[in-house]
Amino acid sequence: MKVCQNQENEHIKTKEINMTNTGHEIITQGTMTPNYMEYEKMLATENVDHIRINSKSTTSLGVMLEARYVSAFYHPKYGMFATLSGFWNFISFEQPEEAFRVVTGKDIHEQVARCRANGNKQVKFADNADFRRLIKEAVIYKILGNSKIFEQLSESVLPFRLYYYKNQQDEFVDKSAKEKWLFDIYEDVRKLAQGKITLQQLLH
Repeated sequence: MKVCQNQENEHIKTKEINMTNTGHEIITQGTMTPNYMEYEKMLATENVDHIRINSKSTTSLGVMLEARYVSAFYHPKYGMFATLSGFWNFISFEQPEEAFRVVTGKDIHEQVARCRANGNKQVKFADNADFRRLIKEAVIYKILGNSKIFEQLSESVLPFRLYYYKNQQDEFVDKSAKEKWLFDIYEDVRKLAQGKITLQQLLH
């Protein structure tokens, strides 16, 4: 097998070329599938008409708003957490796991898998009003506790989007509509950072 790579675009996938027994090359995977082209099109408008919330965002604000970004905060009822994702999962399960306070990155997903394997059930989900209220509180405490996020949020104006590309499945995933409730929270905190509303108004 020989692999050819387009050096002109860092986002373009490699294409695999198989050799038949007659010596002819057969392209088995193109460099630009329709799904990948859609992903590339979206990336081209990042920081132009939207802020991408992702660990690979081209904006530092997009990176810092990602749920797994390490920015420790204290919740008055539940205590300290290293990430928003950790808090998210801590309050999701029937039996809260202390490990979610400190795990980061891919370890969060592994901890979720261990919880499920041990029979610990998730009982709160994003469509639950109480769950969303707690996430809103956590987002507020995270951003208020990080002056860099607070400052950059105050200087931003673009709407938020959340999307990514699954290479192995050749799937473009845009979760922006599904996560609008979370983006609305970021928008409200942005209003606070810009002095348009008070903290008391934000919390109620």
